[in-house]
Amino acid sequence: MNHRNRSKNPLTPGRDPLPSDIRAARERAGLTQTEAADLIHATMRSWQDWEAGVAKMRPYAFGYFLMSTGQITAEAQIERFQQMVERKLSRA
Repeated sequence: MNHRNRSKNPLTPGRDPLPSDIRAARERAGLTQTEAADLIHATMRSWQDWEAGVAKMRPYAFGYFLMSTGQITAEAQIERFQQMVERKLSRA
């Protein structure tokens, strides 16, 4: 079984998004790095670090961005979160 962070699907619950996923989502939304960071209450520097692969964007922040830009529904984000929690609880 692959490690949960190795899934190729950027919407896999609990998976840290890849820098390319983050940039593609921002570009689909038609936002600058500053606008994208402001939307999720992050700094522009954090956003730059996420896109550059210097820091990892957490799945909840990526989901919040996708939801805020209409790329996924609130229901889909809730389902992703529930799946992530269930997976973590099953390992405990």
